[in-house]
Amino acid sequence: MILLIVLQIIISIAVIWSVSSSFEMASNYLGRNLSDGVKGATINAIGSSIPELLTTFIFLFSLKNVEGFTSGLTTTVGSAMFNILVIPALVILTLLFSNKNTTVQINRSFFLRDTFFLIISQLTLLAIIKWGNFNLISSILLVVVYLIYMFVILTKNKKAIYTPYTKPTIEKSFLSLNYWIINKLFKKLNTCSAVILLLVSVLLIGVACHLLVLSCEQISHTFTIPIYTVAIIVAAISTSVPDTVLSIKDAKNGYISDALSNAIGSNIFDITFALGLPLLIFSSLFTAIEINPNLRTLLSQLMILLIIITLIAASIIVIGKKVNFFKGISLILIYIAFVFWIYLNF
Repeated sequence: MILLIVLQIIISIAVIWSVSSSFEMASNYLGRNLSDGVKGATINAIGSSIPELLTTFIFLFSLKNVEGFTSGLTTTVGSAMFNILVIPALVILTLLFSNKNTTVQINRSFFLRDTFFLIISQLTLLAIIKWGNFNLISSILLVVVYLIYMFVILTKNKKAIYTPYTKPTIEKSFLSLNYWIINKLFKKLNTCSAVILLLVSVLLIGVACHLLVLSCEQISHTFTIPIYTVAIIVAAISTSVPDTVLSIKDAKNGYISDALSNAIGSNIFDITFALGLPLLIFSSLFTAIEINPNLRTLLSQLMILLIIITLIAASIIVIGKKVNFFKGISLILIYIAFVFWIYLNF
């Protein structure tokens, strides 16, 4: 039974991992007219956050109770922890090793802009958790926060400097989704083929997320662990694969602002839209979700911890003009400490 669960999780991660290259190619083409730092925070962030959105949908609509929504929420928070700590750490280490330098300079304005909106998103979710009632008003509030963020960065995009777009080389591999859709079906990469590629990728990611949710349920039943505890580690890390792949590839290609903006922009999307949209549809079709006082306290503590760690991580990255090896390692150690905290409290 345990081996079967592990196999299911591996398959889910493998599918998400392999399809993430299609996300990257389609999102890069569709976002070719966006400036550096904006593409990462919008198209890349939304595309790579589809797993979190679909996982939240599946948890909520399959269980249709507080535990289902809480599992989606903890997946989002766990993914946010991974994104704000592990992904920037991997970006830093990738830059250092690929450039063979001991320090790398980042664009602070993009990073601080996105971090500001991330804190606002987290405080909004904390306030809703303290309220204890996830309903139509709560969902609309979360979605509005994201729409404001999108308006701000797209407005800034009009005054920004653009990075020239270079068409990618399509691998001639029979296992490549890009090969079948672009080379065989459309013969070239254009807006239509990019949109189809993105939609097929979403479909495959959805199947992988469904298998991932089933795996979390099986772990929960096998070891008598709350499913939201399993989700905060297993589902969160698994759904963060596309964010990780996109950020590392952007870092290798020299798009440092996009690499960091993708990670933080994904967090904003996850906390606001990936939670808000499923809740909006669910509360419209069914009823509001009430959280009991004990669970409310636990989730509030988790959100406060996320806010504190976000501020610490942002400080580590921006203090000093450049980032170095020790900053990257520090971020990873903080994530390990977070996992240990989950083990003790959840």
